[in-house]
Amino acid sequence: MDALSWLVNPRLSTAFLGPSVVLSGNTCRPVNTQNTALRSEAVAAYYYLRVNYPLLGGMLIDRYGDIFCGYFSQVCMHHLGGSLRVGIPICEHRRQSHNYLNDAIHELGCIAIIEDLLPWLTKEAKLEGNSYEKT
Repeated sequence: MDALSWLVNPRLSTAFLGPSVVLSGNTCRPVNTQNTALRSEAVAAYYYLRVNYPLLGGMLIDRYGDIFCGYFSQVCMHHLGGSLRVGIPICEHRRQSHNYLNDAIHELGCIAIIEDLLPWLTKEAKLEGNSYEKT
């Protein structure tokens, strides 16, 4: 979960009892690097933004690069006719202690960029190519 989610509605899950689901059509969702598996050919589209890349206003990309790579790879996957599966297997993720307010401050610049980027990325971007590495 991102820092804002931890601040607003912290949840501790110890088990997942539901079925796995395959999202339909061009549905995109945030995907981070924890509990994430990719087909080997999809790694070429899993572009992780460089940490400490400067954003407007002096903010830096710090904690949200994985969310971007999740969206980038999903858009390529949809272009190639693939689907996203969410569910099992699940592993327990034991977090180190965090200052979630500080984490949220570091995530805000990326959240603002995603708000502008996603409509273009999911509806207007014209992808070409017939493989992940060529898309």
